[in-house]
Amino acid sequence: MIKLIRALDGVIPLFMLGLVLSIGLIGIPNAFATDDDGDLFDSIATGGTDCNDTDPAINPGQSEIPGNDVDEDCSGFVACYDDADGDTFGGDTSSDASSASGGLSDLPDACLEPGFSENNSDCNDSVNAINPGATEVCDGADNNCDGQIDESDPLIGNACDGADADFCNEGVFACVAGALDCSDTTGDTLEVCDDAIDNNCDGTIDEFCGGEFCGDGVTEGAEQCDDGAESVTCDSDCTAVVCGDGTLNTSAGEECDPGGESVTCDLDCTLVACGDGTTNITAGEACDDGNTASGDGCNSVCQIEGGGSGTTQTSGNVEILETCGLAFVSGNPVNYGQVFPNAISDPEQQLVIDNTGNTVATLLVKGGDWKDAENVIVMNVGSTKYASTASQDYATLKTALTGADVVVTATFDPVIDQDTYWQLQANLLNNNFAGDLTQTMDFTVTC
Repeated sequence: MIKLIRALDGVIPLFMLGLVLSIGLIGIPNAFATDDDGDLFDSIATGGTDCNDTDPAINPGQSEIPGNDVDEDCSGFVACYDDADGDTFGGDTSSDASSASGGLSDLPDACLEPGFSENNSDCNDSVNAINPGATEVCDGADNNCDGQIDESDPLIGNACDGADADFCNEGVFACVAGALDCSDTTGDTLEVCDDAIDNNCDGTIDEFCGGEFCGDGVTEGAEQCDDGAESVTCDSDCTAVVCGDGTLNTSAGEECDPGGESVTCDLDCTLVACGDGTTNITAGEACDDGNTASGDGCNSVCQIEGGGSGTTQTSGNVEILETCGLAFVSGNPVNYGQVFPNAISDPEQQLVIDNTGNTVATLLVKGGDWKDAENVIVMNVGSTKYASTASQDYATLKTALTGADVVVTATFDPVIDQDTYWQLQANLLNNNFAGDLTQTMDFTVTC
């Protein structure tokens, strides 16, 4: 017997009910699909695409509204305002929010994840310190995004002390052109003796009464002067103006005063400048003829031009290593004659050395800087080279003297005079120099 299920207008055989359900599964419109909110999109629960069939404003045909944590278009995503500067306030752009688990989320509070915001109230989403929650300060910017600039810096209207010498708050702060400005223009408020009031607001009452005070305008005790402040004749320490006293006095025309010549200050208390007529050895000047022209003996960088005066390598020496008895026979000092910048002296200079001792001697050579008559270095260390045989190549075969000790390979037998050969290349620091270079050799007995 066939079992029947009563429908609204009759009975349906049980086997036909299965047939109806099967038809719905193979694509024929589902007679059981629902659209409870009437937005023309069937509920997901009955095979449709409406993710919320109780709200007609939520269905695949809707547009996302950023920042409300609602998936209006049933895409599985929620739209949030971008927070580019990380201050939790969003700008004008929006995108889907990424959940903490790494996927896109339509869960509540998805727009509170880093990089997103529920609002677009940030007026400058590229600066973290500018947002509706920030404090307005006087800097020429709308820090709190209220549409006004510099209207409410916490210091505006507060009492302040200006640039005078007292410590009294005699003005108030105002914001002027994006910067705080104190209206104190009252000048110095001086301490008044015996009135029991802290007139200059320094925390002490009548501190200058009954004794001298530099800066009170009264010359007393050991003070050489007291004009109340620095003047053309009086330093701020109440001493008379003297260039070189170590106290800078701009009122007297001093540009600097370190207490003597320095790399930045001349002896006349003016800043170092080649061509000012004051030679500053500390600053590396070898001359200063009051101009920066070359060809007059002092070049454009205040170095001596042309000619030499027999420059001597006063720090150079030749020492004996372990044995004694070496002595010069001839050629000391070595005179290389006229030498020009970056040129090798020619010919080789001969220096005859005699070993007056009883054992073989070995040379230990030490070089030094070449200096002029004013003790200014004019040629680099290591320009001098030595060989024990004539016509040795300067560049590759000769031994260079350096600031460190160099053991010369040649040995000197007793009783026999031996020739040595010397050359130099004029690696001059002053490239205008051209003159006679003389090198003095001094023996230092070490045994």
